[in-house]
Amino acid sequence: MSTLDPAATMWRTRLPVRFFFLVLFVLLSWFIAPHAHAATDCESKYINAGAFPADPKCPLQAASADFGGMGGYVCGDPNAIAAYCSGPSGGTTIEPVSPDETGTLDGDGTYGQPGGSGGCGGGDATAGCGSSTSGGDPVRLYTGQFHLVVHDLHVADTIALDLARVYRSSAYDTTGNPMAGAFGIGTTFNYDSYLTVSATDSNNLQQLVQLYLPSGIRVPFTLRVGTSTTWDDLTSPGAFYRASITSSGSTKLLTLRDGRTMQFTMIGGLYRLTRLQDRIGNTVAIARNSTTGVVTSLSGPNGRTLTFTSVVGARGTPLISRVTDALNRQVSYQYDSQDRLTQVTDAGGGVWKYGWDAKSRMVSVMDPPGNRVSRRAIRATRLAVR
Repeated sequence: MSTLDPAATMWRTRLPVRFFFLVLFVLLSWFIAPHAHAATDCESKYINAGAFPADPKCPLQAASADFGGMGGYVCGDPNAIAAYCSGPSGGTTIEPVSPDETGTLDGDGTYGQPGGSGGCGGGDATAGCGSSTSGGDPVRLYTGQFHLVVHDLHVADTIALDLARVYRSSAYDTTGNPMAGAFGIGTTFNYDSYLTVSATDSNNLQQLVQLYLPSGIRVPFTLRVGTSTTWDDLTSPGAFYRASITSSGSTKLLTLRDGRTMQFTMIGGLYRLTRLQDRIGNTVAIARNSTTGVVTSLSGPNGRTLTFTSVVGARGTPLISRVTDALNRQVSYQYDSQDRLTQVTDAGGGVWKYGWDAKSRMVSVMDPPGNRVSRRAIRATRLAVR
């Protein structure tokens, strides 16, 4: 007479149950893993679809994204899209803040003047000028930032086109990497101002808009009481005091007390400067690539132009490689593998070289004859075209 082993019997009865739970675990893993991945990958999908926070078109663009794959429906959830689109815009930098934060410095001027409001000379002088708080050396005394401005080209017009290249040290993006501008690490120029917009609050209002000037100065505009599309600057000294910003669709218009205006258009996730107008209607048009936002040309009131050619840097940032005026005079720019500006050939054929340390900080400038230029002696060169 045979007997059944109780242990074997128990194993046989539990085997189907264990198999069932194993299959269930595999199926759940297959379903949940893409779900979790989709939740973390939604932002890149939105960006690839051209959707950026603070852009009025953000919800529509995000909804049109190619979510694809298992779990992709998470990114298409209206609540997920709303949370993304109501966030703050990009463009925020991390750098020292000083008491002169809301003034303007050399390199911030866009109405044809060589400098900002710090007493930089006008006329046809070929020398540049440093920060008004630098004591002669291009260093901001409050923060220790190296602030170097070079005027590469000057085209006379009713509103002159004056190209000022601006380098500032100790400026980082929100990921901790050195800030990359149109002329490489730490370097932008005077026609590349932009606006940042705060996240919406519980009342679906954006309380703060900040104007970022090329010098790194941020000018704050706070939402006017009782409105949702007008912001005022009530605290800054100088030209921007009591200026206002109004919003209409994908553009924002900054109006100064004297009637001059600066128009900013949402391109590539930022409200970028696209038009200047003086109080009597003369304009400078700033054309940009519709995807990257890089400047492609400047056009003055009488048709005089500066044309920009760009390359894509190692970090994916468009970098200006050449600027040409109406007389075919050119300034060219070269960069290293870390997107640092290393050489400039000016309109007269002179070659300027820039040295950097391991932390991507500019440490030296060599003039065309090969002399090392001290910070105190660095002066800008500018070509005046009549």
